[in-house]
Amino acid sequence: MHTSNLYYTEPQLELAELLVASAFPSRVFFCNSGAEANEGAIKLARKWGKMHRDGAHVIVCAQGAFHGRTMGALAATANPRYRKQFEPLPKGFVHIPYGDLEALEQSIDSATCAVMLEPIEGESGVIPLEPGGSRRSGGCAMSATCSSSSTRSRPAWDAPAAGGPTSTRTRRRTS
Repeated sequence: MHTSNLYYTEPQLELAELLVASAFPSRVFFCNSGAEANEGAIKLARKWGKMHRDGAHVIVCAQGAFHGRTMGALAATANPRYRKQFEPLPKGFVHIPYGDLEALEQSIDSATCAVMLEPIEGESGVIPLEPGGSRRSGGCAMSATCSSSSTRSRPAWDAPAAGGPTSTRTRRRTS
């Protein structure tokens, strides 16, 4: 059974307490969809960049990924098939070839607040990221929605740079 995040539930509270106690500094943000989770991650990354990296706002994304149908998530998605009819989209997203660590490292500069990657791309085929690939960038990376018929992973920060934000969310789908 699914309950909207508008209402508090005992299992939600218990999960939040477990996450805070085991991995996160003080807060958990539950979402209703992958697009909503990605929008939250984009906002969190940009807020953190503004507060801690002198206004950094650029998010590096991989080509071939799909992040959702909201405006920010579409801007993070490189595929023109999804983007074209909604342009102009929000600025500040750079798209690099998936799995190209050299391109990833070259794309990170002082304006970068996050790297948004899917650990396994599903939209362009089942293509796994090289193990440890996001950690090798030396930057702040977050993995975006990774979908299968039974599980969906929400944004997860991987190797935060200099005290960057941390957030993870995974939910079993029943439909």
